[in-house]
Amino acid sequence: METFRGIVDKIIYTNAETGYTVLAFNAKRNMFVAVGTLPPIEENEYLKITGDFVQNKRYGTQFNIKEVEFDHPDSKNEIYIYLSSGLFYGIGEKTAKLIVDYFGEKTFEILDNDPERLMEVPGIGIKKVKAIIEAYENTKVMKESIIFLQKYDISLGLAIKIYKRYGESTIAIVRENPYILATDLKGIGFITADRIAKNIGISETSDFRIMAGIRHILTEEATSAGHTCLPEAKLLEATRKLLNIDLDIIKKVYDYTPDLIREVVDDEILVSVSVNYYIEQAIAY
Repeated sequence: METFRGIVDKIIYTNAETGYTVLAFNAKRNMFVAVGTLPPIEENEYLKITGDFVQNKRYGTQFNIKEVEFDHPDSKNEIYIYLSSGLFYGIGEKTAKLIVDYFGEKTFEILDNDPERLMEVPGIGIKKVKAIIEAYENTKVMKESIIFLQKYDISLGLAIKIYKRYGESTIAIVRENPYILATDLKGIGFITADRIAKNIGISETSDFRIMAGIRHILTEEATSAGHTCLPEAKLLEATRKLLNIDLDIIKKVYDYTPDLIREVVDDEILVSVSVNYYIEQAIAY
């Protein structure tokens, strides 16, 4: 695979649903067409793309993007052009010139690591500095989060959905416990969350995985069969088959899994998810 750094010269086509994008890429005056599934990008964005050149029967030679990272220029003139391109809220040609004249080639180092130093720049007021910092940080965090999620085979549409739910905490939350996605987001079930967890490197015996598996079995039983509870032995065995791990490991986590209601009926322990239990109780009365 090859890697190029450069600028998005023109977006030829993009599908908002899938993220599939065709663009003209300028890698230090080496112009070529690149295609791939990308996070939201705009013309004049700086990217680092990795992939291979392929021959398309209809469109000729194209660069097939496998990985993408948001980048920025390093020369003073290119930084000025980039900042004044309209991509950054609150930064026009005049403000871009003030910033680049003051910080030079260290401009993006300052924006990324110490943006409050923009207040040092003569001619830029505090309100404007705050607006620039907020817009830059929001855009930066969103892009970093989406790229992080896409690395783990999460589609663009799903990545955007996840980011809208968790915002700037997206990476920390998903990295720690991707199974929470199945609880918090409609359309994401245990199977999808488990695939994401595996790609991230979460252990198959993780407490989060076992708890999520137990809830999944109970939820599926309530949805597909209309049973709001299951005998404890049947629940544990179904969880073992789903997760493919030792029953003893599951039992240890099961004992302190929250949101479960356990009742003894005719000398048998019946287990249900608390929300289903209380709904059934409300209907009964």
